Amino acid sequence: MKSISEIPPDWANVAKQFKTAKKGKEKVQETAVNEEDNECSMEESDNSSHDGLHSNESSEDEGGSNDVDKKKFRVFNPATEMDDPKFELGLLFKCKTDFINAAKSHGVKYGRKIRFKKNDSNRCKAICRGKRCMWNIYCSVRSDKVTFQIKSMLLTHTCGRTTYHGLASVTYLANKYLEDIRLNPNFNVGDFMIKVYKDLGVSITPNVGYKVRAKAKGMIHGDVMSQYSKLWSYCEELQKANPDSNVFMTTTENNEGDDEFQRFYVCLDGCKRGFLQGCRYVVGLDGCHLRGCHKGVLLTAVGIDPNDQLFPIVHALVETENKNSWKWFVEELKGDLEIIDESIWTFITDKQKGLIQAIQEVLPGAEHRMYLALKERIWVAARASYRDRFAGLMESLKEVDEGAYNWLVSHTYPKEWTRSHFRTSVKCDILLNNLCESFNSTILDARQKPILDMLETIRFYLMVRIEKKREWIKKYTGEICPKILKKLEKNKLAANDCIPSHSKDWKFEVRCMYGDRYTVDLISRCYSCRKWDLNGIPCAHAIAAICDTGEEPEKFVHNCYSKEAYMRAYEPMISPMNAEHMWKNSDMPPVLSPENIKLPGRPRKARRREPDEPASGKKQNKQQQKLSRTGQMVYKCRKCNKTGHNSRKCPSQTQNASAETDSHGFVTPTPPVPTSNTQMSEDLMADAPLGSQQSTSNHSTPANTPMENIGKYKCSICHQYGHTKGRCTSTVAELSRGQAHESSKISEK
Repeated sequence: MKSISEIPPDWANVAKQFKTAKKGKEKVQETAVNEEDNECSMEESDNSSHDGLHSNESSEDEGGSNDVDKKKFRVFNPATEMDDPKFELGLLFKCKTDFINAAKSHGVKYGRKIRFKKNDSNRCKAICRGKRCMWNIYCSVRSDKVTFQIKSMLLTHTCGRTTYHGLASVTYLANKYLEDIRLNPNFNVGDFMIKVYKDLGVSITPNVGYKVRAKAKGMIHGDVMSQYSKLWSYCEELQKANPDSNVFMTTTENNEGDDEFQRFYVCLDGCKRGFLQGCRYVVGLDGCHLRGCHKGVLLTAVGIDPNDQLFPIVHALVETENKNSWKWFVEELKGDLEIIDESIWTFITDKQKGLIQAIQEVLPGAEHRMYLALKERIWVAARASYRDRFAGLMESLKEVDEGAYNWLVSHTYPKEWTRSHFRTSVKCDILLNNLCESFNSTILDARQKPILDMLETIRFYLMVRIEKKREWIKKYTGEICPKILKKLEKNKLAANDCIPSHSKDWKFEVRCMYGDRYTVDLISRCYSCRKWDLNGIPCAHAIAAICDTGEEPEKFVHNCYSKEAYMRAYEPMISPMNAEHMWKNSDMPPVLSPENIKLPGRPRKARRREPDEPASGKKQNKQQQKLSRTGQMVYKCRKCNKTGHNSRKCPSQTQNASAETDSHGFVTPTPPVPTSNTQMSEDLMADAPLGSQQSTSNHSTPANTPMENIGKYKCSICHQYGHTKGRCTSTVAELSRGQAHESSKISEK
């Protein structure tokens, strides 16, 4: 046999190319793994050709050549390539999950039904379930047992695009739109459905949108259960940042002997000192329910600042709202505010569960005002500023609605709800507990978060709010707070209707144009109307007397509304805190989450409104003024000719229960006795079949008809009462029916 050197040059080149192509084909067969090969042969092939990740790998061909084939494979980056993955032979994945997510992303982007075959710890094959589609990617583990590599693939789709591929699951959408939901946690589900359709070409249901939002929030806030175990560390860190604050947690022991969360109390030093330095001793108490996965009640104590705005003092999280929890909260509040003289303090509450009894036991000497859902006439009595006017208004209420008067007398005390019996020392005449309601609505988003995030959101809100108020008052140039000035200007306009008459020194008699007359003493800053005594702002009568002396009404406003008082209230600060990873681990045992009790039915989102409270939002637009038909229409019965009911509810129909049956077995009701022959004929026509009704003149009742048969049907064949000819069982009736049947047959033929 001749050697290659003896063969002509052309044939020698052809032989070399053929040999090189043959070796290359054998090499590809060694490195590429067939689908039917077992796992051991694939691992041996992989180990013989590749040594590690991102390393220069060399191998010799079977012919024993000394050429080194160096290859460096690319590593898939999920952060940048997951939206549109580009597959190639030898592509490396740090784990099998990255490969699966990349294949799913490919299916979502291009609308293909990607499924996974041979999916185990060592290999995974992605295929397309489209009609006669051969698209597939095979990936297997490398020698390190962690990294996966693409060994074979066919990237050509022969199927069409579809929107029903089932890959846009809740988990996939939550991971994809995690950052969008982080920026806007309360997104509109309808807008989210449109965004998903524009981005991915996939239609999702509203239920999927709600699940995506809930799952993304869980991923953002972390495990809810794990947050309870960090509460001890949070207490110590918050106490460390604000040394004089009162922050603590109480636990209870469950059946297994472990500690479960019970209550959490927060009284920050900045809020406490600011309230005591610059605010009036008026505190509003209220509670609101949490909306997270673990239910509870957030109790709040809110004061009123010199500008008649809310000033949060204390908040606490309790298991439920009852007398025991409210008593515990009021006792802690009393200790933090250092209440010794109870007579100078005023507490405003709603009719919360157990709150009234708790205040009566813990603070019996304090003034307790209670908000009631009042009607117009009762509101007038509640706004009365002196007792004589209140007594007269209550007498007028008794004349109009004695029931409401008796209820107020037996269930309430005037000192709880009317200004005529309020104390004048606190300089506050508010009747509502809107301060607490405003604070509860402000932290509405925080109440939906897990416990640790909720507490941090409230703390951050208080810290930023105090700083903003402090910077605002520094730029304010007035001496009296702006809201108080607006009230003063309103009283100045009303003073035009008042005529002051000087008596002596600084005492005046002020007459109104509509007949009222009051005495004003500018030295003691009080007068018989008591409005100036209640809130510390001169009313119209006092302003008329002040202007008569040539003084400015602003000088007679109480000091509690001054700029200096406002600066004292917001001078303290709430110190910032470090991030969670910088907290010191507490030595206390971890706390378990409380038992989650699921109530029956769908959970309510909107609060219950009072009967006289108007609806909000879209419901208010739908409830336009519409006159009710109740009591406006006059009903008249056509059977008994009486008003107040119709024929269906006529009292005479009760006689049908005692009706008797005739000889034929039919019920014979007893109708009411008509008043005339005309009424008899009308009743007979009303009860007769529709085809047999004719004019009333042709169906007059004979005068000799017995009274017991009036109103009954009369057979035209046997002339008996109680049935018609269609139900007659006499012989004549049977013969007439037979003749009618024969005639119908003849007509058909």
